[in-house]
Amino acid sequence: MVGHGDSLQKNPSHPQRLADLLNVRISMPETGSCKTAAQTLDAGKPAIAWVDRAYMLYLQMPEKMKAHIGHIVAVCGRNNSNNNGYWIDDRAAAPYLIPIATFADARERITSYKQRLLLVDALYPMCLPTQRPMGIAGPTFL
Repeated sequence: MVGHGDSLQKNPSHPQRLADLLNVRISMPETGSCKTAAQTLDAGKPAIAWVDRAYMLYLQMPEKMKAHIGHIVAVCGRNNSNNNGYWIDDRAAAPYLIPIATFADARERITSYKQRLLLVDALYPMCLPTQRPMGIAGPTFL
């Protein structure tokens, strides 16, 4: 959705440029602590989170890969039945449940990510004929 993870790390303005094209208002808090991040995520808003890929249990990566590969996932919500984890959408057929402590560790492991989240604050109507980017415009000969 928002591009390659490396470009997001080197140029954090990239998501804002994309949001501007899509007529969406976003915020990217760098919460700096697990507690503040948990409060943000527990507010019920979907978010995109920067994590350490090796902590995502469904990827079954070896322990030695921790702190080596960053990853971006969508946080769909919290497991309301017993409050034991977050639902993570990582382009699969169904979301995965990641335990709260594991998710906190995954967000904390790579310190340069600064517990960063991307939150969609507001969606606005978009007039495609006047606002569409060239990638959506398609060929002019049709």
